[in-house]
Amino acid sequence: MKKIIAMLSLASLIIMGAMIYLVKKGVSLRADTLIKPSEISTNDTNVSHAVAYRLFPDFQSHDMIIVGVPEEDSRLQVLAEQIAIEAEKLLGQPIHRAADKMHLQDCGKLCWVKVKPEEAQELEKNSYIPSVIQPLGRTYFTLNLLEFSGYDAEALSACEQEKRLDLKCLVTLSVKQAERKMKDPNKRYFFMKKYEDRGNYLLLQKN
Repeated sequence: MKKIIAMLSLASLIIMGAMIYLVKKGVSLRADTLIKPSEISTNDTNVSHAVAYRLFPDFQSHDMIIVGVPEEDSRLQVLAEQIAIEAEKLLGQPIHRAADKMHLQDCGKLCWVKVKPEEAQELEKNSYIPSVIQPLGRTYFTLNLLEFSGYDAEALSACEQEKRLDLKCLVTLSVKQAERKMKDPNKRYFFMKKYEDRGNYLLLQKN
């Protein structure tokens, strides 16, 4: 009996010590994998299909999707539209493309708002979502389309210490983690991560 009591006391001390450590140090948030590293097919056709299926529950349950796409990147611009088309097929109804990202009061559900990448993330300071989206009082989630060719090895150590990731570190750590699953150097891969409640990040390897 004494041994059992001693073991329970020791276990309690270990648990208490772990809790104190977590409180002091904080808990590092990491991105969840929504789509594991997969080979990209011709014209990115399997990418749009996979993303639409994976985000289908979000399309159904939200009023708006804020899509971050670089204006100068024709590949990602085309892919964003392909994702919208695939989502429309699944929903069985049209998605409303916003004509003006600053005036969205009359944009029906599901409202597809295409913006700059920095406006479609909540990892860093971003005035667009608090000033334009949140005052509408409508549910939303974000999708950022990003290309990568590798990861920033010099930033890796610092990124691993971040409690809450910024966009650069999210990409760095995600690509590093996916690297071991992208085995064929002659192929190009894509994968998708989720960070916190409503931030989705689609990463595509450059051609």
